[in-house]
Amino acid sequence: MRTALMAAGAGLGLLTSLIMAGPATAEPRTQYYYAAAWVTVDAARTESPKCPGGRQQYFHATDANGVPIAYTYANNDYSCVTVSFSPRYLNRECDFSFYVPNGHATAKVRLWFETDDRDVFEVIDENPVDGWQYVRSERQVKRIFFTDANGYKTGKLGWGMDAKHGIKQVCRV
Repeated sequence: MRTALMAAGAGLGLLTSLIMAGPATAEPRTQYYYAAAWVTVDAARTESPKCPGGRQQYFHATDANGVPIAYTYANNDYSCVTVSFSPRYLNRECDFSFYVPNGHATAKVRLWFETDDRDVFEVIDENPVDGWQYVRSERQVKRIFFTDANGYKTGKLGWGMDAKHGIKQVCRV
């Protein structure tokens, strides 16, 4: 009898633990935001032989996943093209990911994050990957951008052109 009461008590204790632990183990809510690219060509610089494409500094295509993309060529230390994204400005930590096209993306992209406190960058090597690539967690991001002046002389810098394939921002609520 005593064993039966102990077993019943243990079962009740387990049930109480499960009920009380339910809300504490629930997944936190997240919000997803997407930012499309906008491209700026420095017209004054395109006349320079250092901008190999002349006025045509970037090219439109569709990657192997059917996503509309654009690409340009790595240009070492001379900027001819700037690709910018305007994420949702929030005063909380968010995870940022960058869409790497499946095709026309073989270079290293130096993504700059402009925040209230500082400017920081992360480098993504596009050559071995495609799809969404996590870049970093950050707060109060005003702008994310990269240029073709990535410090390398070879490769294609590729990016998604529509709102769902530029920058993905995931924030916990």
